[in-house]
Amino acid sequence: ISKTTSANAPQGNTFTDPMTIPSNAPTSNKVILNWIWNNNEGNRELYSSCADIVIQGTSGGSLSGVAPLFANYGPGSPYIPERAVSGGEWGKKFFDARKPITVTVPAQKLKRQIVPLN
Repeated sequence: ISKTTSANAPQGNTFTDPMTIPSNAPTSNKVILNWIWNNNEGNRELYSSCADIVIQGTSGGSLSGVAPLFANYGPGSPYIPERAVSGGEWGKKFFDARKPITVTVPAQKLKRQIVPLN
């Protein structure tokens, strides 16, 4: 997780939430951006959406953050009550307890290509 936001639900048909990918992120064309939303009112639900993206950063390296929180997902997952009845904590202890994670991509060896001149 690169960004955590504790805010109200998105409104309307479109939603924009800017996120900055660090400039030292490793280059990869096999990246999945996963947006997870633990709702704060109504039925206890978990929403998720994914997109394939390309990162053009550095050759090799790592990206660090925290593990996602899969709450209200059924037995074995943390239960977060509605924000209105949670006494102001709204799952803070679960968000704060997420484990740090690091994804490492090995440096890519550049292939040398010899092109004959005519």
